[in-house]
Amino acid sequence: MIARGNNKKYIFKESIDKGYFIKQLKESIEGMNYRIFGYILMDNHYHILIQTMDKKLQEIMHQINNKYSKYFNAKYKRVGHVFQGRYKAILVQDERYLIWVLRYIHQNPVQAGICQTVSEYKWSSDIFYRRGIKGFVNVVN
Repeated sequence: MIARGNNKKYIFKESIDKGYFIKQLKESIEGMNYRIFGYILMDNHYHILIQTMDKKLQEIMHQINNKYSKYFNAKYKRVGHVFQGRYKAILVQDERYLIWVLRYIHQNPVQAGICQTVSEYKWSSDIFYRRGIKGFVNVVN
C-alpha cells in the first residue's frame, strides 16, 4: 500500500511528524485489527505492507490517513488535502512476492539516494528484521 502527498508535496516535514505517524499506526492496530509486515516513511509518501483481518482495507486507511491529515493540517496551519487521491493497494498472495515487496519497501531510501544502505535509514521497519526486535511489526521469516 502506498499513499503520496498531494502534488508530490511533503507529508512528513519533520522527524516528529514521522514519529506521530508511527505512533498512530501502533495505536490503531488493536482497534482496527490488522497486521503490519513492513513500512517506510519517506518525505512525500509512505509504504505499508499490511494484512487486514476483519476490517476492510478502506476503513483502516481512512482512519490512518484522516487522523494524520488532521494532525498535519492543524500543525502547519493549513487546509485541504494532504494526500494525493486514494492510496494505491496491491494484493500480495504468495510468500515470494511478500518478500519481494518487503525488500522493495526497505530499499526505497537507497534507490532515492537518501542513504547508501538500508540500515542507515531510521524511518523503516528494517530494524525489526535486522535486529530481531519484537514489536508492532510482524516479522516475516
